[in-house]
Amino acid sequence: MLPQYQNSDKITLSDSFGFTILEKKEIIKLEANGNYTDIYLLGNRKLRYCRIIKEFEDILRPYESFKRTHRSYIVNLDHVKTFSNKGIIELTEDQIAYVGDSFKDEFISYFKH
Repeated sequence: MLPQYQNSDKITLSDSFGFTILEKKEIIKLEANGNYTDIYLLGNRKLRYCRIIKEFEDILRPYESFKRTHRSYIVNLDHVKTFSNKGIIELTEDQIAYVGDSFKDEFISYFKH
């Protein structure tokens, strides 16, 4: 991964082909897919990186709107539409993510402020 783009509203992601600069607000969620991570974006776009989700968690940690909600998901909290007590998060553009028991309290506390 490259160092972060100077503009704090953007994130730089590199791969063997070069790099991509994304605006934080266009990222809906990240989902683990084995040794890959799928990044779901506005406009029903998806990027796949050959990196585990933990690497993205480290990159996104400084940004308050990105939270790990499950061992397989990081969500952009700005895109959350609903949350059910069964641990299902409905996101923008009909995306779904889940909240694991060990992440639930932190997830819920974000919305109680």
